[in-house]
Amino acid sequence: MKNEKGSISLFVLIAMIFFSIYTLAIYNSISNSQVIQLKANERIKEIYEDDIDNVDAIYTNIISNYS
Repeated sequence: MKNEKGSISLFVLIAMIFFSIYTLAIYNSISNSQVIQLKANERIKEIYEDDIDNVDAIYTNIISNYS
């Protein structure tokens, strides 16, 4: 009977280890996704600001050509 309890304990220990690894992998994946999303948002903001500056320059150029 003792041998069977040891087998069950070993199985539970291994299952807990795999569950912990799986949980950490999911957490890491979510964290990486958030970092990637933040970087993408920063890049979009940079592109938007650059385009706004270009629009102002183009508008000024067009106005100066017609004045």
